[in-house]
Amino acid sequence: MKRKIVLKKMLAGILAMAMLMTAVAVGAAAQGEEGADAQGLAAEALHSIGLLQGVGGDPAGPDFALGRAATRLEALVMLVRLMGGEGEALGGGYDSPFGDVPAWGAPYVGYAYEMGWTRGVTDAEFSPSTTATAAQFLTFILRTLGYEDGEDFEWNAAWDLTDELGITDGEFNSGNNALVRGDMAVLSLTTLSAQVKDAGYTLLEALTEDGVFDALAKDDSEIEEIVYGALADIGIGEIPAEEYLAMMEMLEDRFERLLSDLIDMALDSEWEQFLESEEGYEAWLDAYATENEWLEEAVNLLAEMARRAPLKYRQAHTGYVMTAQWTYDTLTAFNDELEAAVDNSDEGHFNETMNTFANNMLQARESWLIATSGLATIVFREGQE
Repeated sequence: MKRKIVLKKMLAGILAMAMLMTAVAVGAAAQGEEGADAQGLAAEALHSIGLLQGVGGDPAGPDFALGRAATRLEALVMLVRLMGGEGEALGGGYDSPFGDVPAWGAPYVGYAYEMGWTRGVTDAEFSPSTTATAAQFLTFILRTLGYEDGEDFEWNAAWDLTDELGITDGEFNSGNNALVRGDMAVLSLTTLSAQVKDAGYTLLEALTEDGVFDALAKDDSEIEEIVYGALADIGIGEIPAEEYLAMMEMLEDRFERLLSDLIDMALDSEWEQFLESEEGYEAWLDAYATENEWLEEAVNLLAEMARRAPLKYRQAHTGYVMTAQWTYDTLTAFNDELEAAVDNSDEGHFNETMNTFANNMLQARESWLIATSGLATIVFREGQE
């Protein structure tokens, strides 16, 4: 009965892994009711830490006008507030180098211009009333993080880099460049968890160190809880390092056991027993149908997790993604070969297929252990610093 036990263990392992990964599924700037909920959560979180104001003077509470298209000036003001620069902008004597900016917005534009975050649409015009696009706001964001357009990214395709950094997740492109204030709130919140270029710390950590939140009646841990709590509720942003490592530890164990079970199944299978016993081919087909579905989901979710992993771990995480994908592809090809061997009653083909699959799974296990060792090495070095 060993083979039946192995098949049940494989199914249990896949199911547990998929359930774990579902907890970190990404859902950046969503659409419809879900998107509105995400925008509201982001706006409330930013407002509670002093980085977002509403419009108007509604005594019932701030009106964030999340569904309204944002102008370029509004986008820049939100950016300055996100960076904790509003006080300096308003009190530092900044003036706009562009002649078309209204007086109330001139300090913000002047400050952002001095910081290198904006250059205007021409040398003389900022075009403050023009509707902001996603490419423009993402360019503003990337510049604040230390990235340079023309060198690190192209401004009219800024989403390529923000997707890589985990700020966006493919929701913006050349065919979807529109932006509303709610989108800016979600993007601003996500940016707080992004790493400053070549710095080894997040924007939130930088703002905290600079004393941006000192005027609030909240300590650093409360600020962090608000930001990461909102990101978790929405399902976006960089996963905190401790949470990422805890999830990977569980995944490492689950996947290693899955590979071991597949290896045992391949090595222990004999032609006649496989065809005739209840633990044989029919049991394998039932197991494969469920197993393949969950493994495909795990591959997809590992790939999504790669975009939310802490930047310092993303290179190591690539090994996990590649190994999981290769395992899935190999398992699919194995099942096709196994089906051909059974259909043709070809014992030689069956034995060759099982041996090849066992060797492939041994190779997959070795690759998975290399990825595990790579991540462990990074964590160890962190502890020595």
